[in-house]
Amino acid sequence: MTTLDKYLSKRLFGTFFKTTLSLITLFIVIDILTHRRPDILEQDVPAQIVIEYYLLYIPVMLNNFHMAPLSLLIAGLLVFGTFVQRVEYTAMLASGIGLKRMLVAPLLVSFTIGLGMLVMNETLGTHAALRTHEIEYHYFGKIRTGDRGSRDGIFWAQLDNDWKCDIRKFNRQSMTGEHIFLYAHHEDYYEQIEAKRILWDTETQKWLLEDGIWNVYHPNREWIRSFTRITQIEAPFQADPEFLFSSEIDTRTQSIAELSAIMKKHDFQGRTLRRMTLDLHTKFVSPLLCILFMGLAIPFSIRLGRGNVSIGLSVAIFLGLIYIILSSVAQSMGYSGQLSPILAAWIPFAVYFFASSALIYRTPT
Repeated sequence: MTTLDKYLSKRLFGTFFKTTLSLITLFIVIDILTHRRPDILEQDVPAQIVIEYYLLYIPVMLNNFHMAPLSLLIAGLLVFGTFVQRVEYTAMLASGIGLKRMLVAPLLVSFTIGLGMLVMNETLGTHAALRTHEIEYHYFGKIRTGDRGSRDGIFWAQLDNDWKCDIRKFNRQSMTGEHIFLYAHHEDYYEQIEAKRILWDTETQKWLLEDGIWNVYHPNREWIRSFTRITQIEAPFQADPEFLFSSEIDTRTQSIAELSAIMKKHDFQGRTLRRMTLDLHTKFVSPLLCILFMGLAIPFSIRLGRGNVSIGLSVAIFLGLIYIILSSVAQSMGYSGQLSPILAAWIPFAVYFFASSALIYRTPT
């Protein structure tokens, strides 16, 4: 590594960490004042819990809110803006060092940070997301464990053999429900089950129905009815809890390997499949944004540096907001099925990639 590489790397890392710390602090202050303050005061949340929550929330800030790429964008604009304004860039060109050679250090810095982001999200990030969910539920939520919120009703619409299941009260912790109504329409007959209780048997890995009646109606035979009394039987569907509650899975709590395994294990359909596919690809896109935003910052800073470095921050915020808006629109279209989930994850990245490539190619050297 040359003296120039060490010089640029040191300045980029230093500016990146200062910018990241500033953005995280700003986010926490705004979130407390506008979002969490009523819950903290009303439920008398201990200070150590609040501190733990926001420390564990840092991976989400850096990754899901794009703070790490945005910090690199700001750092790149500020560092290289001053690099140009102090005529250091001109001296570098005069000494025979071209723009492509200068890109080595910033791209290496952004690659290192992006790789660190990926490792953090795949290890610490998943565990931190689980813990933040627990804190949100027990301290920031309006309903705590044991209240009626844990026994709300639930409806499963796409079960085996066209069965649908409506449960009046369901406890997710014990995997038991009360007042169950199942029904299925077939070509020549109609089935209906009413039971008082449903439970997940961990030994047999099956759902069990207790104390009810199984009715079968035949519309083509003047609605002749046959019925069977139920003491305890296996439910007429085989879907396990992981599949049934897949729509509630927070993909932030799953690593790439875990999320891929869940998708491979179950034949998901519809919105659940689209959401998981899009979120899986987003896990790959997010670390790459660090490299992309650095590549975007360099040509902008070379042009802006010749004028006024102070507008670099405004440009960085503007470019970051445009990406967030573009990404949000693409994700909404991906979740709704208007756009392929894979395209929805990669289109914003592709747009910025070609834009930064064109700017670098056209940057005067």
